[in-house]
Amino acid sequence: MRNLAVLVALLFISPVFAGCFGEEKAPTQEPDGPFIFEEGDVSSTTWYHYPGTVSSPFAIDATNSEAVSAANITANLSGNSTPYFSTGTYYGTGYDTFEPTLGVTSSGAIFFTNYNGLGDGTHIIRSQDQGQTWEDVGPFGAIDDDSGQTPNSNDPYLYVDKFTDRLIKFDMHVLAAMFVEYSDNDGESWSVPFTVEGYYQPQDHQSIASMPAPPGVTAFHEVIYVYCINTGSSANGAQCSRSLDGGHTWDVQQIGYPIESYPQCSGLHGHVAGGSDGSVYRGNPSCEGPAVYRSLDGGYSWTEHTITTEVGMQQGWHSHEVAVAVDEEGAVHATWISTDEMPWYAYSRDQGAT
Repeated sequence: MRNLAVLVALLFISPVFAGCFGEEKAPTQEPDGPFIFEEGDVSSTTWYHYPGTVSSPFAIDATNSEAVSAANITANLSGNSTPYFSTGTYYGTGYDTFEPTLGVTSSGAIFFTNYNGLGDGTHIIRSQDQGQTWEDVGPFGAIDDDSGQTPNSNDPYLYVDKFTDRLIKFDMHVLAAMFVEYSDNDGESWSVPFTVEGYYQPQDHQSIASMPAPPGVTAFHEVIYVYCINTGSSANGAQCSRSLDGGHTWDVQQIGYPIESYPQCSGLHGHVAGGSDGSVYRGNPSCEGPAVYRSLDGGYSWTEHTITTEVGMQQGWHSHEVAVAVDEEGAVHATWISTDEMPWYAYSRDQGAT
């Protein structure tokens, strides 16, 4: 009983002593949240952001609390969406470029196009140590129409043949001429330039793909090559050509869509993709929505396959980009940006028919 009385007395007098010795300050509440870091913790190669919206299409820096508040963003940052700190590493190449294309061969070598302008043409830059160091592997040689390097390119393009590992260097000159060079040894040596002939429309935005010869087509090389260009005209649409002898000679360009689909609603297209069954595909909007165009005779004739009429194309600078790829089983994969400014994806297991 006495102990209880002492305890009660202490409870009454403790506030008095607290007043004598000064008030105890409550501990400072540390800010909490997935984007709170110590000063200097966030690498300049790391950017945490929220996606934009239809009304505000630009991404928002998640570490900027004022910007996040102004955008009235509520995000689920739990589970698989929990952000984490990471550090990226960049290696400078030391070479400039223009609309670069990138290729990787089975040896692990990485290649990209280096644009040097009129008189020197496009060089190919190679790394054999996962991008840490880079070297110029040409092509080199006399600059003329018959040997050595293509003297100029307004649209340098590089493609790695996934069936043979051949490097294909494709150059467009003043919207009016095409040249092809290739290397079968990771860029150590190159062929002479071969002229792509037989076209009657302005040449631009070229893309090339390889595939085994489809049934009914006789080839004189391990694979056939198909390239398509856009003409900048919806009426003319894409134009395509094929080579049956490894890129040395090319057919006259054909329209890259069925004649019953004339005129086209978009002359711009994504990259060409070849399948192991000899089929070749090109992403391109039809007049009904995102579509894939298919050829089963090496790019000589094409059929149109609208993916969906319910998820449209974003009407803007990237409305033409329907990207396609073909996997080893022959399935076709397609992506595009819809009117909600989000990427959409679809696939087909029957050569684009459905």
